[in-house]
Amino acid sequence: MRKGEAGALQWSDIDFKNLTIRINKTLDFQAKDKSELFCDTKTYNSTRMIRMSKTIADDLGQHMKYQNPKKLALNELYHHDLNLVLTRDDGTIVPKSSLFNAVRPSAQKLVVLFSRNI
Repeated sequence: MRKGEAGALQWSDIDFKNLTIRINKTLDFQAKDKSELFCDTKTYNSTRMIRMSKTIADDLGQHMKYQNPKKLALNELYHHDLNLVLTRDDGTIVPKSSLFNAVRPSAQKLVVLFSRNI
């Protein structure tokens, strides 16, 4: 998964039951507002469904458990509308330059896996 695809990953793209991840958008890290944040994937064939291991699914579940208290604590200040997997603590996007450093350690394997160009 490319960095922009990983950055655009939303919880609705994760299917824990079938252990799949839907890749259907990329993140424009230079977008001026939320309406410009999500773009089409790099090529037509970049839109795809990938399988994830049980380990990755478990790591994602742990990451979700880490995010949920932040969402509750910040309430309307949290960017619920983005529904992003990889976020800052307030639900905003992680800058491209910080993508590898800013995520919780339990999700770091996920970022490394997703950031490899396939």
